[in-house]
Amino acid sequence: MKKRQGTRLATDQRMGTRVRSDAFLVSDHYGVAILSSVPAWKFTASQPLSEDVQLHLHQTRQYNGLPIVPLNLLTQSVLSQDAQLVSLPSDGRASGAEDDTRGLLLAQTIPFGANGWTLTLFLPTDLVYSMARLYAVLAALGLVCLFVMLVSWYLRRQQQRDRALARVQLERAHAQLERKVEERTRSLEETQAGLIHAGKLAVIGQLSTGLAHELNQPLTALRTLSGNTIRFMERGDLDTVRANLKRINDLVDSMGALTSQLKQFARKSPGHSELTDLSAIIDQALLILEPAIRQHRATIQIQLADDAGVVQCNPNRLEQVIVNLLSNAIDAGASRNTHPVVQLSSQRQGQQVTIRVQDNGPGLSEDARLHLFEPFFTTKESGTGLGLGLAISMSIIQHCDGSLTADNLPGGGAVFTIVLPFPGAEKCTKG
Repeated sequence: MKKRQGTRLATDQRMGTRVRSDAFLVSDHYGVAILSSVPAWKFTASQPLSEDVQLHLHQTRQYNGLPIVPLNLLTQSVLSQDAQLVSLPSDGRASGAEDDTRGLLLAQTIPFGANGWTLTLFLPTDLVYSMARLYAVLAALGLVCLFVMLVSWYLRRQQQRDRALARVQLERAHAQLERKVEERTRSLEETQAGLIHAGKLAVIGQLSTGLAHELNQPLTALRTLSGNTIRFMERGDLDTVRANLKRINDLVDSMGALTSQLKQFARKSPGHSELTDLSAIIDQALLILEPAIRQHRATIQIQLADDAGVVQCNPNRLEQVIVNLLSNAIDAGASRNTHPVVQLSSQRQGQQVTIRVQDNGPGLSEDARLHLFEPFFTTKESGTGLGLGLAISMSIIQHCDGSLTADNLPGGGAVFTIVLPFPGAEKCTKG
């Protein structure tokens, strides 16, 4: 028994004495310890016995005649009905166990059995405090874990709300961006249509000198014929009057055809793509450029392939591109003080039609090739060009899913190449 008890001793570092961590005693209804883990406490009374009780115990030899002495526990503090802080007297009287139990102890008393017995447990307060601190630390850790879990849950919920809010804001921003893109696209299309129309007017302005010359001659002839007709009418020469009126009618028709082509060329185009007869487009362009061709005594050589007579593009806008390229080619040839020679050819390559316009001019410089299709870039003298023709032509061809490039010829001069979809290939986008 003593060996087992010796193995269960705990050291109280704070008090400097050894205290049993499992000290207990069992008391009967008289309050006498009949069983204890501390041998010195056995057959001691937790409180003084009255004389009658002592006499009764002596007569009945209930404890084999052993003297019953008080345990002399000093109550330091009453915690509850069944718990109190106690200590042994400093002299160790009636205990004989001060080496095992010296110090402040927590005494807990609980009923034991049906005969009025009680079980009292004694725990060193330092152990109780250690356990209390341990439980407090565990409780604090539990609270911290709970707090961390709550914070984590709150942050997760907040993150979900932020994501949902960000998603809604992103959708709104996307919708606003789409509306702005649509508005900007419409604005750009309107601006581009205005630039294309301005380019047409610029071409007409460049051709105005030649046009004035072409109209001046018929007007002079009309004035002369009208004056002669009056005189012949006065003389009664009706045959001559009839002939003069016919010539006047032919001159008026010629002037009307020229001005009507310019009027049609100058009108705004809706920009829709359709099947376009390339030869008809070239004929219209040559009719518009006829004054410039006569003025510079230019030679236009046309070579159209039989299987490349139709392209997919807007006819009015394609006519504007052809007029622009032919006009530039004529000006390039005239800049060398020679008669301009312009070659216009077409050929089919798979699902595409290639149109080439080449001249006998000085060709393109390196700087011109880098900036040729930029707006307001021109190699012409000041006042003879706005620098918008090629930029607008490039935009028109790109809207027809085509391409426009420029290069120099090995023998001199420049060549502009237009590539357009052939009908049956992918339809071009509406301009």
